[in-house]
Amino acid sequence: MELSTRRAAIVAGVGLLLMAVLAAFANFGVLEDPHPSDGMLRMGVAAFMVVAILDVVVAWALWVFYAPTDAALSTLAAWLRVGYTAVFLVAITHLSMSQMDTFRGIWSISLNLFGMHLVVLGYLVAKAKPVWLGVVLALAGASYLIDGFGKVMFAGYNVELSAVGGFGEVALIGWLLIRGARRTI
Repeated sequence: MELSTRRAAIVAGVGLLLMAVLAAFANFGVLEDPHPSDGMLRMGVAAFMVVAILDVVVAWALWVFYAPTDAALSTLAAWLRVGYTAVFLVAITHLSMSQMDTFRGIWSISLNLFGMHLVVLGYLVAKAKPVWLGVVLALAGASYLIDGFGKVMFAGYNVELSAVGGFGEVALIGWLLIRGARRTI
């Protein structure tokens, strides 16, 4: 594995890990509170903004890592993640104005792009190996798509399949960090 590819794996893994921590804080520390204080809301918005920046960095790092496997699909996966991030930033602007319902609605729609990103990334991962991780990521992507479309199509949709799909993202973090740390393949 080339040094730049190794670095890309580490950048993607560390970026995803930081995103998981920041998103957990913003979700459970701010969004789950029906009436967050102004300070907590601002910290949640800041955390989500850093997550959005890291999303772009991770899109680039995954593109570098998987381009040797399939440049076109790697590019598609990267653009889907960047597209998700753009819509997510629109949602964050509504969160910054304490418009929680609008934020959640736009974020739900953006998760469809994220789900498509994970499906394409899952295919890429399966193609590059390990197949099991690719399948898990594709299933995680499908769970985001089902939840995303469910929330748009059905009033009162409360199923959270994407919570289970998060396992695929955690597995990807571990695999990228281990893969990036290796000196040989």
